[in-house]
Amino acid sequence: MSGDDIKIQVWDPFIRFFHWLSVLGVLIAAGTGFLLSDSWLGFHVAVGCALAALLTARIFWGYVGSQYGLFSNFPLRRQEILHHLLDLMLLRPRHYLGHTPLGSVMVVSLMTVMAFVIVTGILAVSGEEKQGPLAGAIPYLVGHHAKLLHSLSTLALLALAALHVAGVLAESLLTRQNLPKAMIDGKKDAAFHIPYAARRSWGQAAKRLGQAAILGLATAFLALLLPAPPTAMLTPGYVRLCGSCHDPFHPSLLSRAAWQAIAGNLPVHFGKRLALSPDELGEIMGWLSAHAAETASTEPAFAIGSVSTPQTPRITATPFWKTKHQAIGDADFLAAGGSLRCSGCHADAASGAFADQAIESRPGLPRAQSAF
Repeated sequence: MSGDDIKIQVWDPFIRFFHWLSVLGVLIAAGTGFLLSDSWLGFHVAVGCALAALLTARIFWGYVGSQYGLFSNFPLRRQEILHHLLDLMLLRPRHYLGHTPLGSVMVVSLMTVMAFVIVTGILAVSGEEKQGPLAGAIPYLVGHHAKLLHSLSTLALLALAALHVAGVLAESLLTRQNLPKAMIDGKKDAAFHIPYAARRSWGQAAKRLGQAAILGLATAFLALLLPAPPTAMLTPGYVRLCGSCHDPFHPSLLSRAAWQAIAGNLPVHFGKRLALSPDELGEIMGWLSAHAAETASTEPAFAIGSVSTPQTPRITATPFWKTKHQAIGDADFLAAGGSLRCSGCHADAASGAFADQAIESRPGLPRAQSAF
């Protein structure tokens, strides 16, 4: 066997494990985020958490792992990158056992953008959906804008991944090496072989891991101490008086001015005459005004309640509500109890949260789609 036929183990099991699980995780996360309905949010977040754990482990491995996975061994000097780019343009790339200079740039870029996707995802689900340990700390508008950045950075990540695949295939052809196979079995040609550097001691690795674990646990504990954003609980009197004809809507679904406009038209209420005493009316309207959209930090409060006016105090007349329910026909609404019965599909309607995961599946009923 000639020296050129000798294979050497380059990519250790963890590097290969990280690589392929990241590919799978990113594709699943992108699919659930862009192609599936809002009710998949819980699964989407779970995949995002798994990717965050993978990325954290890869960063740790970049300091204590095997030779070709160490960040310190990435050929990232400007001279090396320019030479490699020139070699590719001349169709005579050099043979690298580990990452090439441009490959190293791509790895760092992919990891950086993935980290940005994860951070913006955490901000989005915490601020806009009011879920997770940071729900009480991230304002709605921060989460709302983070959601847009999350989507855009995910598209950038997919574009980088496509460019990475194209580069790997091109280099495989030019160097006559099966680079995708090398990321499966970890082996590459031994030409220009550089012996492995001495591994970092397991004691040092354990120390770094322990420090990272302590920092992570402390951060999580402090986040859990933050109070969740409060939403008003429906009172028995409100439920009894207003729930006889339709769902007792959460007060955060309309602005204070819109609730006051409704009160000003009583005892006539959207064409119906209500039998309410002055005391009952005062009690209900005082409670609704005290917990109107201006007091809440939920997605419905901002997207529905904040745009309602005294002239248009109907929840179902707001652009957000119409966009969310545009795929649902009259017959489907009737099957769920009507458009005024939010609890027919939203299990948490009484709380005012309207979490995406709380949308209950009904046979033949289209999913409400995201408005963003």
